[in-house]
Amino acid sequence: MTNESKITPTELPGLHHQLPMLMPDGTLGNSSWTDLLNYTFENEALYHVNTSTIERIVSLMVPVFFGFIGLAGLLGNGLVVLVVAANQSMRSTTNLLIINLAAADLLFVVFCVPFTAVDYVLPEWPFGEYWCKFVQYMIVVTAHASAYTLVLMSLDRFLAVVHPITSMSIRTERNASLAICLTWFVILTTAIPVAISHGVLFYPRQGGYYTACLFLHNEGYSLVAFHRVTRMVVVVVLVFAFCWCPIQVILLLKSLKLYGLTHASIIFQIVSHVLAYTNSCINPVLYAFLSDNFRKAFRKVVWCGKPPPPTIPPAAQTKTTRTTGNGTSNADAL
Repeated sequence: MTNESKITPTELPGLHHQLPMLMPDGTLGNSSWTDLLNYTFENEALYHVNTSTIERIVSLMVPVFFGFIGLAGLLGNGLVVLVVAANQSMRSTTNLLIINLAAADLLFVVFCVPFTAVDYVLPEWPFGEYWCKFVQYMIVVTAHASAYTLVLMSLDRFLAVVHPITSMSIRTERNASLAICLTWFVILTTAIPVAISHGVLFYPRQGGYYTACLFLHNEGYSLVAFHRVTRMVVVVVLVFAFCWCPIQVILLLKSLKLYGLTHASIIFQIVSHVLAYTNSCINPVLYAFLSDNFRKAFRKVVWCGKPPPPTIPPAAQTKTTRTTGNGTSNADAL
């Protein structure tokens, strides 16, 4: 392998194929975590220990976690979309953004989680060139869609809190839909280089070759309900930051060549990878805990449309209604 064909660590998820190892020709490249754990570095006592137990645990436990994440993400986010779509009273700018966030998480658990789980089990990438590019593309698209949706939700809450009157004509369902469409257009377009820069490489080994999917290049409203909506957005943003922060710190340290390779650091990297993926299924749980109206709507859907017994009087419903300049109302029904 020449210097021009060296593989540099990607700044994206899929970390089990980004761990550097010494290639057969002596250059520094990337391969799967399995090869890294099996590799014995000369003159380094840390890698003289037998790693088969660690490898076996990781290859069994990580796919199990990913399976749970995928199942919970499908059920939870699908239920969120169904609940908001089926309840006209829950149509609001905030809930449109929540649907968008749930849709991004659904795409993530469908197109990213299963392939990553299989990739942890197998020592090589079995899905070919096209799916290598597509999966890496979707990882970036869905992660950015979640992040930008949270930015829009934060902006929506900022306008509602700081400019409650003047923002009435801005915080409309139409404008929210336009912002969502524009965001997706920007994300889908700007992520194209990710697909171009990923591909399948074939590494020679005894008895044949193995493949790896790699980066190839270097007022008039209820204050109680209002505050609950704001609190929920803040919690969702903080949880997103908590889930994704460890992996981003690792990627930053790796880009600066400050992330050492030890068994502990490898395990921490894998745990951080799983934690980042967990964010795709945790938001529906937050909605259920932080929103009375979401709990009611969840129960209504689960009970096949039959309204559950009332738990609070009608006067205590947490619903924010604003009247826009054209006489229509826009409710932040959470």
